[in-house]
Amino acid sequence: MNVGQLLQQPWQSVQRYLFDHGWQSMDTAPKDQPILGYCMDESEPDEKVHGCLSTYLIHRQELDHVVNGPHVLVWGGEYGGNDPVDGTCFTIPNWWFRYGSAFEEPAAPIAWKPVI
Repeated sequence: MNVGQLLQQPWQSVQRYLFDHGWQSMDTAPKDQPILGYCMDESEPDEKVHGCLSTYLIHRQELDHVVNGPHVLVWGGEYGGNDPVDGTCFTIPNWWFRYGSAFEEPAAPIAWKPVI
């Protein structure tokens, strides 16, 4: 199956395919070095889960995001500020971003491999 055909499948099918071909679960990805991540935007639900947006969706609201497919990724991008309405402080946690994007392009990786 080529990348074009792979991208036509639901993300869960793509993830199973990747796992069967040597990719690893994101739970095992190192956060102290770049990785090759296979990203699929639709793997993150667009709606709130338990009343909250996912970390990926919070970052994506104000930024571009990577297109589906393989990308070199890094962990980081945490930032904070003050809510303009009530002045309360907030922190948006670290997440996966495209390497070289200065933490401006969040990614939704579903599997990873080491960068060789």
